[in-house]
Amino acid sequence: VTGVQTCALPILVDALGLLQPTVSMSVAALEGDGYVQRIGDSRHGFHVGLTETGGEAARGIVSRIGELVVRRRRRLKAE
Repeated sequence: VTGVQTCALPILVDALGLLQPTVSMSVAALEGDGYVQRIGDSRHGFHVGLTETGGEAARGIVSRIGELVVRRRRRLKAE
């Protein structure tokens, strides 16, 4: 698949701080829902890449997080 950024499963496991079976089951569920695809599946493992649907969902989540961030006003120095 050309132009798709991918990530190896062990990197996801380390980044998320979860057990490998948990990440594998999550990837399988996301794949079933059409958000990710397995790339280069072999006995040595596989990489995961976002589908178009997954990319759209990820951009929506990032946008929503930006809306939820609470910013407080700067305090005025007391004189």
